[in-house]
Amino acid sequence: MSDHRAAMSESLFGALLARSGSEQPPATAVRILEAAVRVLGRRGLTDLSIEVICKAAGVSRATLYRYFANKDDLLDAVGEFICRGFEAGVAAAAAEHDGHPPAQFSAVMGFIARYTSERALVRIFEADPAFHLVFFRSQFPRHEMAVRNALGSVFDRIEANDGCIVDRAASAQRLVRLQMSRLLIPFDDALNAAWQRAVDDPDTAMRHWIVTHPASARSAAE
Repeated sequence: MSDHRAAMSESLFGALLARSGSEQPPATAVRILEAAVRVLGRRGLTDLSIEVICKAAGVSRATLYRYFANKDDLLDAVGEFICRGFEAGVAAAAAEHDGHPPAQFSAVMGFIARYTSERALVRIFEADPAFHLVFFRSQFPRHEMAVRNALGSVFDRIEANDGCIVDRAASAQRLVRLQMSRLLIPFDDALNAAWQRAVDDPDTAMRHWIVTHPASARSAAE
């Protein structure tokens, strides 16, 4: 997905939102997008067809074409659908525990791990790695920013309590890149256990996942 295709994808999604009059696309469009994600996970891009997607979504071709002009439009929308789902989900996970940074960290770590599984990202990658690599390269900055924003209160607390500087971009990138790596090499037992400790005991474990610098670095920079 090039920058131009990414922009077209956002425009298409914006048109869907305008048609629904809400922050979510029309229910039928969502059903089609969900079906496309499932089919991608089973068949990959090469074997993806409008006929198969229509069958999986339980809609006619005419219904699908009311929302998507062709397969390329649908694929662009799928990429935006996955990305927006991540952005909204990670923000909601943090907001649910607003004012409690350790609980926010736990919720965000749990959501990131679940999203990889629930969206069938591993299966999509295995079925069509080229589609997935291009998607993540184009959308990575948005994923990183979503995690950085969701963990803002966590970073603030660590800086206040530990007297350090949190490298927010590096910390968010570490988590996003690590989860993306699961698509290539599954976590072993040790890494799975370490991630789970961050979910179960965030007050103790979260500092191990966050990149910090001594507070003196700020004075030197100033």
